[in-house]
Amino acid sequence: MPNVANRRSLPAILVLTFLFAHSLAAEVQIGRYSTVRALPTDAQRDVMATPISIRFDATVRTVGDAVAVILEEVGYTLSDPATADPQRQRLLSHALPKSHRQLGPLNVRAALSTLAGPGWQLVEDPSDRLVTFEQCKNLAY
Repeated sequence: MPNVANRRSLPAILVLTFLFAHSLAAEVQIGRYSTVRALPTDAQRDVMATPISIRFDATVRTVGDAVAVILEEVGYTLSDPATADPQRQRLLSHALPKSHRQLGPLNVRAALSTLAGPGWQLVEDPSDRLVTFEQCKNLAY
């Protein structure tokens, strides 16, 4: 009869062994007594969550210039103007405010939203690595 009990517990033992081995495989030794989990960081999984601190030089004059600099750092681009909000170009051509010449530390998403201001909504397309801005409707000031 002990044989039947052993056969019934065998699948559970195999699953636990696999899980234990898998958890060990995700550990990487970085020192004599130190290991880390071999997993991507939040910023690597979601590049828009990458923390940045940035100071724009004098050649960055408009909101659009500043957006382009930030997007270049994370491999995103602005969507095609033909598919964007018709008013987006107006936003991008605004002069960069002095208070925005230095941003951070904050994540890329927050930096772009800050540059656009409260009248605009950041829209992301992570599959094509595109962003755009849509004008908010019914703003109450």
